[in-house]
This record gives sequence, structure tokens and C-alpha cells, in this order.
Amino acid sequence: MRRAMLIILCLGTCGLGIAACGGSSTTSTTAQAVTTTPDAEVVHPPKPDFVVLVVGQTISGGGRKTVTLGQTVRIQVVADTTDEVHLHGYDKKADVSKGLPATLTFKADVPGIFVVELETRGLRLMDLVVK
Repeated sequence: MRRAMLIILCLGTCGLGIAACGGSSTTSTTAQAVTTTPDAEVVHPPKPDFVVLVVGQTISGGGRKTVTLGQTVRIQVVADTTDEVHLHGYDKKADVSKGLPATLTFKADVPGIFVVELETRGLRLMDLVVK
């Protein structure tokens, strides 16, 4: 009981001291409500089928990749430079820059082998086989 009284007394004294130090200026704090959304309600974008990383002239995750005719395909490119990712044949394009990946999403409805490249640098990232 004595401890509780000491705490209340200290808090009251501190509050008066702060108010007295304020002079003519006043400060106010506003409480902000934080709301959370249950994970079941959060909409997550679909994960890419292929992720290609480009650092300088080094390419990771590229090469020859095969998809099924009619499949929706998502190719994400993460690069250390600003350029345009271009999927030849389908003529799909997306801008990529350092810290901002590009994602090409399309329906693979044309069979064949298609090149994905960084257009300005002429850097071949992958060959996409649609069959």
C-alpha cells in the first residue's frame, strides 16, 4: 500500500513538473489506434514461377525454363541496374531498377522458345520454352 502511494505521488509530482516546465507552449499527444487484419483476409500477390537475379554480368536463376502451353507464367527480374525486361515473341515489357523488381505476367498461349533479356544491355536472362 505504501509503495502504491509513493508511485502515485511520484507520478503526480512529475506531471506537475512537466506542466510547469512547459511555460506558455503546450504539447499534446494523440493516441493512435492500431488495427490488424487477420492473415486470412490479407491478399498476397501470386509467387513468381521464375526469379532471375542480375548483378553486373552475373545471372542467377536464368537458363532454359519450360512451361506448359496455356499456363499463366510469372517471371520476376531483380537487377542492380535500370533497364527494360523484354520477353521477345510475346512482346511483354517491364521496367526494372535497383530495388524495384520487374514482373512479367502472361498466358503462355504461343508454343516455341522465347528469349527474356535486359533490352538496353542486350543481356540474355533466360530462354522460355512453351510446349
